[in-house]
This record gives sequence, C-alpha cells and structure tokens, in this order.
Amino acid sequence: SDDIAFTDRTVGSNYTQIYHKEVKASRTVGKLAQYGIAGEFDYQASKAVPELGRLIEKQLYRGARKAGSATTPRAMGGFGTFITDNSINAGGAVTQADIEDALELAYADGGFGPFQAFVSPANKQVIKNIYDSTSFLRVDRTERTIGMNIESIETPFGTVDLVMDRWAPNGSIYIVDPTNAGMVTYDPFFQEPLSQGGDYVKGEVIGEFSLAIRQDKSHAVITGIS
Repeated sequence: SDDIAFTDRTVGSNYTQIYHKEVKASRTVGKLAQYGIAGEFDYQASKAVPELGRLIEKQLYRGARKAGSATTPRAMGGFGTFITDNSINAGGAVTQADIEDALELAYADGGFGPFQAFVSPANKQVIKNIYDSTSFLRVDRTERTIGMNIESIETPFGTVDLVMDRWAPNGSIYIVDPTNAGMVTYDPFFQEPLSQGGDYVKGEVIGEFSLAIRQDKSHAVITGIS
C-alpha cells in the first residue's frame, strides 16, 4: 500500500457566556393595580430579556474569546474570532467588486450559501445606492413609487442576503454561510429568586449562550470600510 495525502483534523472552540440582569420590585409597587401589568416583578423581568438579547447581538461583532478567571468574566468570541482568512480591504466605501471578491474567496474555500451579510444602516444605504440607478432599476410610466430596497444580491458565487443590524460596525461587513454558523443555547433565559435584603422582591434573569462557527474559510469579511 502506498501512502496517500491526508489532513490532520482540527477542532475549533468557543466559550459560553453568561448573561444576567438583577430585577427588584418593592412590596408597595407590587401591590398596586396597574393597567396592563399583572405583576411589577414579572413585567421588569420580561423587559430584561430583550435587553440581554441586544448584548448577545453586540457580542457577535465585538466579542473576544476569553476563558475567564477569578477577575475576568468568561466571554464568547464573535465573528472576528473565527472569520480571519477570506478578508477584503475596501479602503473606502464598500463597492460591488468588494462584495463579489469576498464571496469568491468564500466560495473557493467551500462556502455554498446562500450567504448572509450583516450590514450597518450606513453600509446598507451605500449598497442600496450601488444598485438604485437607471442601469439596474426599471420603472413603468404608471408606477408612482420609485426606489429600491435591496434585500439580496445575486452574484456569480451565490446569493447573499443583506441583514441590516443597528449594532453592526460601519468599518466591516461579515459575510457568513449560515449552514456553518449558529448560536448555541447552553441555558435558555429563566428567572430565579434571590434572597431579600429589604422591603422588596428580588431575583435575576439569566441565560448562557455561545457562537458556533465551523469551516471558518467558508465565510468572508470586508474590512477597512470608511
């Protein structure tokens, strides 16, 4: 038997991150009858969940992977921790060529799509202006509405869906193959009581999550956007 080429298998990793918010409601306000609010504590706890969800969303763009210690909280790495190979430097405003060049790199390294590009509102407007022109847009004379809302782009290397996110940075656009990326729910959000220290009800909303990325070269990133 002759030797054949083989590749050592490597396994990526990430840490889970705990998100929690303390909730308190005084005994007095808890006994008040409020229109549309069955209980003050449960109302405040329900408001905490979308707030913590926004922190998870921000961590996708700014998260740095940390094991944690007695003085440093454990943190999950975001897109930037894993998507480092297929990088295009825009050196200015993002262009059609930047998008297609990034997709070409991801496709050549195994990405299939349809891809998702996470764009800030500013970058979404720039991309919209690229295609919102007479060379792409056709308007019938009876049409009373003009303009274009770009939701996806067809390229030679696959479709890319634009996901506008107010927390996405203006300086970069992560292009992700969703078949190789997703969130892991280690512990879904739940409420648990805490010991009282006064005339109030006290508890916390807590959950634990992480980002999972496989085949890191099947994704791409556009950097240097200004």
